Amino acid sequence: MKHPPLIALSIALAGAPALASPSSSQPTVGRLAELTFEVGSAELALDDGVIRKLGSIAAWADDHPDGLVVVDGHADKRGPSSYNVRLSLQRAQTVRYKLVELGVDPEQI
Repeated sequence: MKHPPLIALSIALAGAPALASPSSSQPTVGRLAELTFEVGSAELALDDGVIRKLGSIAAWADDHPDGLVVVDGHADKRGPSSYNVRLSLQRAQTVRYKLVELGVDPEQI
C-alpha cells in the first residue's frame, strides 16, 4: 500500500444511538474525519478546515454523551517501526488534547 506525503489520522465515532445499525442492537462505527500531518511531525496545523473538523467532532460528542470518539493515529512505513508507533501515538494524543480543549469529556475519547 502506498502512502501519501501527508499522513492521516482517522477519527471514528462509536456507540451512539445515531450510529446503531437498524438490523442489529450493536452500534456501528462511523468515520467522521481524517486529519493530516506533515511527514515526521505530530504537530497539528490548525487551519480553518482542521478547526472546523475538530469543532464538528466536539459538537457530536456533546450531542451524544454516551458515544465514543475513537482517535486512530497513523504513520507511514518508512523508518523503524518503533519510531512510527511512537509518532502514531503522539499524533493521536495531539488530537485528543485539542478535543479536550474544545470541551470533549476525556472519558469519551
